[in-house]
Amino acid sequence: MKPWYDLHPDWYDVTVRVKKADVHRKIDVDVLEALKAQGKGYQTRINAILRAAVLG
Repeated sequence: MKPWYDLHPDWYDVTVRVKKADVHRKIDVDVLEALKAQGKGYQTRINAILRAAVLG
């Protein structure tokens, strides 16, 4: 049995895969609460904020 991305490569661009690392950082509680208050996906938002800050 093959993975779905091998069967349907047009559904998923394998060149876009980004490796992830587990990072444990302390974040100010008020900042974290503000991100969580925006709903699901606060970790994705943190990543997007960091990416924009680093890559400009």
